[in-house]
Amino acid sequence: IVADGWLTWIFQYPVAYGFFSDDYSPADSLKALSALPLLVIHGAADRTVPIAAGRALYDAFPGPDKEFWSIPGAGHMEVFGMPGSPWRDQLLAYLAKRMGKPQ
Repeated sequence: IVADGWLTWIFQYPVAYGFFSDDYSPADSLKALSALPLLVIHGAADRTVPIAAGRALYDAFPGPDKEFWSIPGAGHMEVFGMPGSPWRDQLLAYLAKRMGKPQ
């Protein structure tokens, strides 16, 4: 991947900090959402958003009803597209349970 190459690494972080802000950081909204359930699904091999960031969001959530799913081998956009992945069915079961629907 070009973005991971030695030639472009020097530009990755300065550019990101220059163009993106924390104005819409999810961490700022956690207290207001604490009465709702939280499900964080994070690929363990995510190189775009480190799994530590997903875990930090989960840990910072003040509500008692929360789950963290670490998906082995999944990158940033691969959780549900991995061949033979059981995670799609697990997510549907989770949503059905939350909505009070029989499985």
